Amino acid sequence: MQLQEQHLDATLNPVPGAPLWRRLLAILYDTMVLVCVIFIAWQPVPLLPLDQLPPLVSQALRLAYLFSITFLFFGWFWTHGGQTIGMRAWQLKLLSTATGASPGWRQCWIRYIVAILSWMAFGLGYLSALFNSRNAAWHDLASATQLVVAPRKS
Repeated sequence: MQLQEQHLDATLNPVPGAPLWRRLLAILYDTMVLVCVIFIAWQPVPLLPLDQLPPLVSQALRLAYLFSITFLFFGWFWTHGGQTIGMRAWQLKLLSTATGASPGWRQCWIRYIVAILSWMAFGLGYLSALFNSRNAAWHDLASATQLVVAPRKS
């Protein structure tokens, strides 16, 4: 609640965004967890008759499944409390800039897609946070979200 009140006062006194080094360490933590989730979620895929389809279609379906799993992983955490496991470990919280609460699924989808594009552009979307007054990366700006340092709960 304190973080939301602090964020809602951002019109008068902007809340600084999370520094890039914390973002990257949270991504590292989340990647380790996500590898385990994908390993488990991928188990039924070899049982599907995807090899009977043309190779391009089979690969597209597998890739769509992989993207769906990763989006559901991040989207669920972002919409339910604004923190993934890595974000919790590094005291980061994702907030909607409009409400100061956890973002909705639409914002999460935009954030997810633009974050992928940020990586595909050789990380420039993330590096842009170094040159932004709110420490906002491309996906923060595109999805109207803000990643902030959250105080530890006592």
